[in-house]
Amino acid sequence: MTNRFSDIVIELMVLDVSNIMRGRTRLQKTMFLLKYKYKVPLGLKFEPYFYGPYSEDLAYDIEMLKALGVIEEQIVRVNDYIEYQYKLTDKGKEILSRLLEKDQQLKQFHEKISEYVKELNEIPLRDLISEAKSLITASSL
Repeated sequence: MTNRFSDIVIELMVLDVSNIMRGRTRLQKTMFLLKYKYKVPLGLKFEPYFYGPYSEDLAYDIEMLKALGVIEEQIVRVNDYIEYQYKLTDKGKEILSRLLEKDQQLKQFHEKISEYVKELNEIPLRDLISEAKSLITASSL
């Protein structure tokens, strides 16, 4: 399961579990750690970047899903910086729900992704970045 469609389905699962994904950096590091720490079969390519690994593929997917009305981006001012928040729209929830209804294996996979994402969402962003940066040197991007 490492084609572009499966990557997008996993991205939808991550946003579903998160309810609201707080920040582009958190989303990028979460997807990276899913791939390299938890061995989730993602085809996303990552490259080293200032705040750790970054995937242009993921950034493209997010823009496409926004344009299709599957996810929503909200820009929120938090203290002295801007935070981009992402969540599934009703359309996105419906698409994911239909996919999960049709495939029991996918539903079980969603449960596993839920465990991983809930764990990652508990980690402060600075620690998430550090963990991703330490793994980026160990992985062969």
